[in-house]
Amino acid sequence: MKNLFVAIAICLLCFTQSSADITQWMVDMSSHNAGVQVLKGMTFEGNNSKIEMIIHRLTIGRYTQKSDADKLFSKRSFETYSEGLYFGAYHVLYPSSDPKPQAQGFVRALKEQTTPGQKVIMALDWEHVCVKWNYNEQGKKQTCAQEGLVPPSFVIEFAKEVERLTGNKPIIYTSARELKLFRKYFDTNPQVVADLTRYPLWIARYEGKFGYGFPTEEEIHPWYDWTFWQFAEGKRLGPTKRISPKIKNNPIDTNFFNGSREEIETFFKTYAWEAK
Repeated sequence: MKNLFVAIAICLLCFTQSSADITQWMVDMSSHNAGVQVLKGMTFEGNNSKIEMIIHRLTIGRYTQKSDADKLFSKRSFETYSEGLYFGAYHVLYPSSDPKPQAQGFVRALKEQTTPGQKVIMALDWEHVCVKWNYNEQGKKQTCAQEGLVPPSFVIEFAKEVERLTGNKPIIYTSARELKLFRKYFDTNPQVVADLTRYPLWIARYEGKFGYGFPTEEEIHPWYDWTFWQFAEGKRLGPTKRISPKIKNNPIDTNFFNGSREEIETFFKTYAWEAK
């Protein structure tokens, strides 16, 4: 399926008018994207590429009360439901807390924060996280003093618990950098690979060995294919100096779905869960 879309992807990454009929765009958001107005038919600045799906941050680490959720999640849930957009929620997994309670908190947050009747794709954010911060004189977080590494066993335990509680598989978001760190471990632990690759892959990779083309088999190992590809980070200039797409002058994380319009509809029906 990837090969079929190589030519299309090149056009998409150029952000030209010729991409107007391509519908497999997804953006991921958090409270950092407060300036974005969610509307059906919303497009990127400078072209007519429609955004079909939004996956929004819901929780980070432990969720014990409603105030622990991303402050814009409920609003985005209502907006996407009202406007008829596909919607998803993601959890940022932390190594400093057991994964099973994190999964239970994530599912509870979905029940408490999602608009009634809305179906939601669930995702797990697996990457380096800050476990110790430097604070300024006002007591506000300033820079990260220590990063924590989340082991594959945490990812599997979280995903299995979400699946047990909801009956639906979550998507695993991670980066080529993260997967590379565990390559030798994957090669000697086939059961871990089997457990991980039961879940769809959402890969973050901005520039690879061969430039801005699709992620390679080496970069997504141990998966054999990807479902979503985050190819631009929502900063003014990403780590690869690629300028992020914008919505009404707001830079935003931008993703490409590996398939057709019909396939994304099928994917959503298969993996989305109605929380309440």
